[in-house]
Amino acid sequence: MVKSKLEDRILFFPAGNIFLLNLNKIKEDVLQKFHRLAEIEIYRHFPDSLNILIRERKELAVFCQEKNCFVLDKEGIVFEEKPIDRAIQPLIKSLILSSEIGLGDKVIEKEDLISLLEINSQLKEGLNIPVKEFIIFSEEKLIAVTQAGWELYFNLQTDVKWQLTKLKALLEEKIPEEERINLEYIELRFGNFANPKYKD
Repeated sequence: MVKSKLEDRILFFPAGNIFLLNLNKIKEDVLQKFHRLAEIEIYRHFPDSLNILIRERKELAVFCQEKNCFVLDKEGIVFEEKPIDRAIQPLIKSLILSSEIGLGDKVIEKEDLISLLEINSQLKEGLNIPVKEFIIFSEEKLIAVTQAGWELYFNLQTDVKWQLTKLKALLEEKIPEEERINLEYIELRFGNFANPKYKD
């Protein structure tokens, strides 16, 4: 909790009578200027001060557009620039955003981000397949580029758990780890089976 005395002019809090302050306008202005803040609550504390409660956005992934990378929160909103060499995992790129993005923009739907993070977790922890990056190729195609160089094709609009189940069955029954170096990609979006494509 932060207490601000009105005798001083602090940021968006002009000196004066606390009864005359437009708290909603102050909240709006603060959130527009400080993208790291997810929420702010301001309460009058009589006779002459305000109580301010803030909640910061938490880094969940890094989203890149061309050479620009940004920290992404759980709502799919970018709120801080991030050098790609210091990027946390997972790293997400998009080929479907045509306009330049800026701080405070929503770049991925929350439900899609949840599904993507579930894929990343299951690949890394459940199947021992670390992912180098995710590429949103289209609304129906998410490409997971593995550290080994081969790819996995998912659809975030359909049942992700079923796609992961198909992948697990394929790898356990037909493609042991030592043979995966020959893979080009595995298609998981269609039908009841995962379909591998090998390098020529």
